[in-house]
Amino acid sequence: MGTWQAKTGTLPSSVMWVSMACARRFEMVLNHSWRSMSLHHQAIIVALMATLAGCAATVPLQRGQLDAITRDSDAAAVEQTLGKATPTAQFEFTAGDTPFLVRHYMLQTGSRQEMTVVCTTFCLPVFYQVPVTVPYLIVQRLPSRIMHAWGTIEELSKDPDARVSSIMPALKTRLEVALTEKKK
Repeated sequence: MGTWQAKTGTLPSSVMWVSMACARRFEMVLNHSWRSMSLHHQAIIVALMATLAGCAATVPLQRGQLDAITRDSDAAAVEQTLGKATPTAQFEFTAGDTPFLVRHYMLQTGSRQEMTVVCTTFCLPVFYQVPVTVPYLIVQRLPSRIMHAWGTIEELSKDPDARVSSIMPALKTRLEVALTEKKK
């Protein structure tokens, strides 16, 4: 793990989730107060920043949300079920003569503990939780937005229902394009 050197101390790179423009302002604050803080306060700040860095990302789906989805769920029921989960990509594509709306989410399957170290006079480990996620797709028929399929790419590709598995080659191709465009 790299470090970022301020004039009056060293911070772990996990703290540097802020952009470089913000880093300069961050450095000005640290120059005045970082060394004068107790190790306990420094550890709390690092842990809080690591936690907030995770909050800045998209809101993942939770397994419990998916229990309410059925094949016949209409658009309003799906939206209510998905709640505040944010898609990482969204696109429309056509397979055969049927248009579809696909939303790509991250499904939280658990969490793991990570650690960073804050060093001043001596080093202090700071532990924090990081969510473990897998890509997850919600596929709806257009224009009605009735639920067609939902699951991971692997689950949908192996679905015994030919109406689902048959659209997967076109869906995968379009998904790759959508995710590549999002990275640009």
